Amino acid sequence: MTTALQTLRTRIHETAGTNYLLGNEDLIDFLFIAWLARGHVLIEGPPGTGKTLSAKVLSHLLSRSFKRIQFTSDMLPADIIGSHIFQPAKGSFEFLRGPVFADCILADEINRTPPRTQSALLEAMEERQVTVEGQRFELSPDFFVMATQNPQDLEGTFPLPEAQTDRFLFKLVLTHADLKTDARVMRGTLQGTLPPPFGELKAVEYDRAAIEREIVAIRVDESLLDYIARILNLTRSHPLLSVGSSVRGGIALAKAARIVASIAGRDFVTPDDVKFLAPHVLRHRIRVTPEAQMAGESEEQIVSEILKKAEFPA
Repeated sequence: MTTALQTLRTRIHETAGTNYLLGNEDLIDFLFIAWLARGHVLIEGPPGTGKTLSAKVLSHLLSRSFKRIQFTSDMLPADIIGSHIFQPAKGSFEFLRGPVFADCILADEINRTPPRTQSALLEAMEERQVTVEGQRFELSPDFFVMATQNPQDLEGTFPLPEAQTDRFLFKLVLTHADLKTDARVMRGTLQGTLPPPFGELKAVEYDRAAIEREIVAIRVDESLLDYIARILNLTRSHPLLSVGSSVRGGIALAKAARIVASIAGRDFVTPDDVKFLAPHVLRHRIRVTPEAQMAGESEEQIVSEILKKAEFPA
């Protein structure tokens, strides 16, 4: 029996994967999983890999409002959240809402802006609210941030605070598409068939409450929670890591694994679901020691080693 979640995913892939995001099927899935888990996504990759288009297409298909914020070195927190503006006609100040009040936010080149402005998103990402001059403003319950960042070795970048990176459910590392996909995209663009006019993109119908009931019904055995806890503990005790994952990483793994299981048509989570997601959930929650970096070790390599070392549930 096809579930509501599977039906929605199929419709998104039929529209986005065929006409707009060729070769980005995995990116579509991870964004979809993060949105369902009410998490956020951090993406690192070269230009031209479909990051902006993916966010626009997904928000349109899901009938969610969309705003793109281009982060720059001179951006202030008020540029994101909004500020009180004096209205002469009323003789009083009125709060003018910033782009953060949209359902889906594309935070482009988030590490181009100083930490003070980056931190303006912290409360919004964690609590789906912002506080301005002591006044609290609720954000959309569907508030979803997809942030892109440049590699840390590029000039003019600021490292994201650990507290902020921990708010991202996934960190995805994108690469360019393969030769056949590039040729297909170029051919379709020259022929005027790709991408189709954005105005022709129709939203899909879905019942989010019904989908969330399906997700909650997915069983996560106690042995799997113990397995995730062992993985977290190994990141904290690994000799090549100066920072291990917080428990928020474990919660993210369990939440996302239930969605992956539902997509697969199962009513239970398996260890393979956890292993599939672990690199994307943990790579930004750990920090390699300087000595290990000089030796060529990466977060992905260490997570892979930890997964081989962690014992499977009995």
